[in-house]
Amino acid sequence: MDQDNLAQTILDKFEIAKFLFNFRARESGRLPEYKGGLLRGGFGYTFRNIACIYKNGDCPECKDKDRCPYHYIFDTTPTQQDGKFSIYSDVPRPFIVEPDNDRKRSYAQGDPLQFGLILVGKAIEYFPYFVFCFEELGRRGMGSGKTRFMLESVSGFDFTHGQLLSVYEPESRILTDKIPTIHAKEIWPESHTDVIRLEFLTPTRIKYRDKYISYLEFHVMIRNLLRRISMLQLFHSHNSAINDPEVQPYINNLINEAKIVEIKIWDLEWHDWERYSTRKERDIKMGGFMGNIEYMGKLDKFMPFVALGEYIHIGKGTTFGLGKYCIDSGKNI
Repeated sequence: MDQDNLAQTILDKFEIAKFLFNFRARESGRLPEYKGGLLRGGFGYTFRNIACIYKNGDCPECKDKDRCPYHYIFDTTPTQQDGKFSIYSDVPRPFIVEPDNDRKRSYAQGDPLQFGLILVGKAIEYFPYFVFCFEELGRRGMGSGKTRFMLESVSGFDFTHGQLLSVYEPESRILTDKIPTIHAKEIWPESHTDVIRLEFLTPTRIKYRDKYISYLEFHVMIRNLLRRISMLQLFHSHNSAINDPEVQPYINNLINEAKIVEIKIWDLEWHDWERYSTRKERDIKMGGFMGNIEYMGKLDKFMPFVALGEYIHIGKGTTFGLGKYCIDSGKNI
């Protein structure tokens, strides 16, 4: 099988959906500058409170975990049947919260609050839980002052026509049964390039040889991206092709070829960020690098995966919106 067909084999069943949530403040209040922790943490707390019948239980020990939506979304665990990925304790969650970039802290009554949500594979079927829990989070209040927000609309992104479609109307409480989605093989860059610029928009936490790094060699990025894509497909796709016997040698060859790609410009800086974990009852450091980096080399075979990374992010802490980047490409950068 040729390389293009192998890439399509990996990406063929990888399905994503993208949503936009619009809230409006019911009262004045303050929220954190970066709202990824607030939104993801608040959603998780609300979700568990609603879905879990053992409020103080331990997910891995729960006898009902295989039927629990909270366990699937937040605590997916590998089994021996998952091959080499059974050694990983941290399975990537099939959702990403994307807070807006305005860094606004003070909200007056009537001010808007907007954020995005990405769902992967089987998690798309759980979309009603996300809508209900975020709506309930707004009703209960966000932030230390419990500022209340009203959900005004939820839209899904129509990838085919490049527009937003209404998928939930809070007034009528009607949720559509036609969620717009796209398969990763359709996110296929048409242009050929030997230079790409990546702009990392949120703190990006990538480990290499047990250390967090800020000097991102291309092969390190590709390693992390391919591992994330492979694990998301294995654990959250309806029909994973990642265990095809031809796929692993192809991935190994990609990583080796990625070592030849050079860094043209490196302009990444470390940004510290902390969030408070109600589960662990302490502040957790979650800093990462942000900024721009340019790569130069034979890049065409990597672009389907790099393009998908724009949607699914990269590194650790992606459910909080970390690891978000955008691509600029062209020979005359």
